[in-house]
Amino acid sequence: MLPTLARLHDPELDFDEYGITVCSISGTNFGPYVQLLGRKGLNCPFVLLTDFDPINEGTSQEDLDPDAEVQQESYGTTRIVNSIMGHLYPEDEWETATFDKILNSAPEYGVFINEFTFEIDLFKNGAHEAFYEAIKGLTTNKKIHERFKDLAENPDNIDPDQLLKDINSVGKGRFAQRLAGVLIEKHIDVCPTYISDALA
Repeated sequence: MLPTLARLHDPELDFDEYGITVCSISGTNFGPYVQLLGRKGLNCPFVLLTDFDPINEGTSQEDLDPDAEVQQESYGTTRIVNSIMGHLYPEDEWETATFDKILNSAPEYGVFINEFTFEIDLFKNGAHEAFYEAIKGLTTNKKIHERFKDLAENPDNIDPDQLLKDINSVGKGRFAQRLAGVLIEKHIDVCPTYISDALA
């Protein structure tokens, strides 16, 4: 999805042409990757995208450290400060910096967070009709078709848990490929702000 969102947002931005690689880490353990790519490692340019993951949502991805104190009702913001920024933030300022100061400075270091999760942010950024077009070719489940049709017509009726369950039932990868095709075919730019900021 990221190369597609980038090209639709800015036709000049071809990931292959610029040598940009998208790496899914299949989880939330960003620390080793930040160490590898950061100033103490290969010191190469990168951006990191992570989900807000509100703690009161069943679909949020909880981090692996059960003892980590969750701040601001979000696994994502806690993840940025506790697991990511420690590898990027100036060591001489780390001990005295507040949680909010570190979190607010994250974009300066190429770390970006959304408002919920990737699929939900994409949906809320105007992709609701494309979601319906994409799902129609992936399943014959009438209930899923009905739910996505209703959401295409009434996007404010979104139930994040149900939407993500329906996407998972067909497979996130399959859904993303089909959705990318729909967005390209219809020339729809639905790039969420946190991704357009990362692209910039």
